[in-house]
Amino acid sequence: MIITGLTFRFLSIMVSRGVSQAEAPFILSVIALTGLPVTLLAGAILGKMKTNKAALLFTVLLSTSLIIISKGEGRAMAVTFAVVLGMSQGIQAVWGGLVWPEYFGTAHLGSIRGLAMATSIIASALGPVLFGVVFDFFGTYMSMFIVCLVLSGIGALFAVITKKPCMETIKNNFEP
Repeated sequence: MIITGLTFRFLSIMVSRGVSQAEAPFILSVIALTGLPVTLLAGAILGKMKTNKAALLFTVLLSTSLIIISKGEGRAMAVTFAVVLGMSQGIQAVWGGLVWPEYFGTAHLGSIRGLAMATSIIASALGPVLFGVVFDFFGTYMSMFIVCLVLSGIGALFAVITKKPCMETIKNNFEP
C-alpha cells in the first residue's frame, strides 16, 4: 500500500515537496538504482541474519524515508528519500523470498504465498486511491505520510515481537 501509493502519486508528491516535474522521474529512478545493488548485497547478508531483524531493518529504513519526505523539501531531500527508500525495498525484496519457507515450511507454501499475495494486491490497489483521496481532501500528503509512518511503525513492532514458529507446531496444524 505504501509503496504503490508513493509510486503512483510520485510526480504529485515530488512537486508538493519542491521538486520540479522534470526532476521527478530522475528521482524515481534513483529508488531502483539504489535497490539493485542493495538487493545483491542483501542476498549475501540476509541468509546470515534472523528474519525478524531483517524485517526490522527494512521497516526502519521505510520509516526513515517517510520522515525524510514529510520533513524536507527540494532536490537533495528527494534524492536522500529515494536512496533510503531504495535501500528499504532492496532488502524487502530478498526478505520476502526468505520469510515464507523459514516461518511456514514448504509443504503448503503455494497456498500461504497465494493468500499473502492476494492480500498484498488488495493493499497495493488501495494505496494510490488513499493517497489521492487524502490529497484531495486536505490539499497535502502530510496526513498520508503520518498514516504510513504509523503503519510502518506497527510493522517494525511486529518485526521485533514476532518469533519464528516451531516447525513441530506448524506440522501439527497443517497436516490432515
